[in-house]
Amino acid sequence: LREGIRQALDRGASLTRQLLAFARRSPLHPEVVDVAGRLEGRRLLLDRSLREDIGVEMHIPDDLWPVEIDPSQLEVALLNLAVNARDSMPGGGLIHIVASNEAGLDEPGLKGDFVKLGVCDTGVGMSPEVQARVFEPFFTTKEVGKGTGLGLSQVYGFIRASGGEIRI
Repeated sequence: LREGIRQALDRGASLTRQLLAFARRSPLHPEVVDVAGRLEGRRLLLDRSLREDIGVEMHIPDDLWPVEIDPSQLEVALLNLAVNARDSMPGGGLIHIVASNEAGLDEPGLKGDFVKLGVCDTGVGMSPEVQARVFEPFFTTKEVGKGTGLGLSQVYGFIRASGGEIRI
């Protein structure tokens, strides 16, 4: 009984943190970040957050531009994307993290120079219906107790608040 209560409290505390982050009660703290170094430095965290049957490959150029972004929120976003990728690969698979410099973009929502960061996986994929709702707060395809539906909406909010764009 005590263990069940402890787990419920932990889930409630985690949900509260996610709700506060989603509501953006705490401001972003952007600083100039070496994204390549930051990603490479988080490889161990990713490996520990995933299962043994999940591999991670990073394709990050040495000349990747620095970016003005909140480094802790970047790490949370990367971890959220990796965990969602992990969950889409019940039989194991591979996560590819790629980055590139994108100069002179002139697209809706993106004008100027950007660093593009992509996270791809060999998972089961998403139906068009799920893709249409994936960034909605509290939308989840996970069973009760396995997800809050806030991970990808947090990623979305962070990227947009940082002046970027997120696409599937």
